[in-house]
Amino acid sequence: MIKNIVAYLTIIKKAFSAFSKQPIPFFFFIIDKFYDSIILNFASRIWCIEGKLRGGIIGKSMFLGKPMLKFFPTSKVLIKDGSTFISSQRRCNSGTLYGPCRIQTHSQKSSIFIDEGVSLNGTSIVSRSASISIGKETMIAPNCIITDSPFHRLWPPDQRLNYADSDLDQDVKIGSRCWIALGCLILPGSIIGDNSVIGARSVVSGEIPPNSLAIGSPAKVIRMLDENAAELSN
Repeated sequence: MIKNIVAYLTIIKKAFSAFSKQPIPFFFFIIDKFYDSIILNFASRIWCIEGKLRGGIIGKSMFLGKPMLKFFPTSKVLIKDGSTFISSQRRCNSGTLYGPCRIQTHSQKSSIFIDEGVSLNGTSIVSRSASISIGKETMIAPNCIITDSPFHRLWPPDQRLNYADSDLDQDVKIGSRCWIALGCLILPGSIIGDNSVIGARSVVSGEIPPNSLAIGSPAKVIRMLDENAAELSN
């Protein structure tokens, strides 16, 4: 109890000192904190309700900024507790966002599963007719795209705009505690094993084994990771 009081007094003392030195910047700092902690958190409940009304099963997750939610009736969207969807430029700490988080299904066969504690920043997850799953506590940096379909045929050219089948669609599976860095593209059929890291701007189109670091286009494993691996940055 006494330690808590001392800690609070220390915070108040530092805040008063900052205010006395730079009152106007301190005022803007307080506005930012109020918006980030109160306004966005309150609005999160609205977006959560929207997801449920659209047919999704939404756990106790945070939607910081308005997401783009489009669920095809009877498709499956399951978001477990503790996940965070950042669609607000103000709450994105590691870069700018090209757009809000997008969670979209296109057919009755579509399925999106997001496990506990997942963190997404302006991430686009679009399922056309297969399944996309993300394991618990996986972190996805700003402006990544995950899709289970190419949406167009490669050949012949006259059929590229008329892809009505689903033979090209493939499941996507991202394991637990992965780190998908800035601007990655996860293509149909991709499998990323637990604890793996995908380097910034990489394109994943195959299988990445667990506990590995993969980079490039297409992404290739450059080394295996372990508890003694040095910390990596974007």
